[in-house]
Amino acid sequence: MTILHLSADETEDLIIQLSKECLPPCQKGAELLEKKLTSLPFCDPELDSLLQGGIHRGHLTELSGAPGVGKTQFSYQLAVNCLRCSSPPNGVCFLDTELCFKADRVNEIIEGSLEAECDSSIMSKFHVFQVETVASFNEILSTLELFCIVNDIGLVIVDSIASLIRKEFSQDTKFERASTLASWAAQLKELADILSISDTFQKRSLPFKSILFSYFSNILFGIL
Repeated sequence: MTILHLSADETEDLIIQLSKECLPPCQKGAELLEKKLTSLPFCDPELDSLLQGGIHRGHLTELSGAPGVGKTQFSYQLAVNCLRCSSPPNGVCFLDTELCFKADRVNEIIEGSLEAECDSSIMSKFHVFQVETVASFNEILSTLELFCIVNDIGLVIVDSIASLIRKEFSQDTKFERASTLASWAAQLKELADILSISDTFQKRSLPFKSILFSYFSNILFGIL
């Protein structure tokens, strides 16, 4: 009161106003239901029906399978769907830990989906980070929220989360491996929640409250 030169009534009003700014907004059940159903479609009717619309906003999704089954190609297609299903197109953040991102393949998928020559402005919506170490991945995570906001990112893809673990952790460090994966999952889930509220990994964002990380997997999370 003394420092701000406010009266008792003015101080009480200020406290109330600050409380309103700090407390999370009240949301109606219908609004939460609508937000929950917001998703990025796979553009496959049967798969979209099974998953209630596709990749749900504000969640992490894990895509796992043996090497060579097409997880990376699948993530390319979903990234293109993110561009097609938003107007203006949202950006895609692709964290490439295996250093094998193929821009020409993405370009082919875009041209096939749009049935037209790919515009350079569309490819500019792809933001690719080549990540070789756990330390560099952690550094990117620390600034990912701001990057997503500034670049209007609608989808984040990590291809693949298992690659970094295999490179830097031996079979004898199971606790450290599990701890690192749990930390990454928590950070990405929190980021998905924050961006979903203010507006939304290979592993990709799936509507799972708990995430089971397996090898040869991709992680994605949808912001939308």
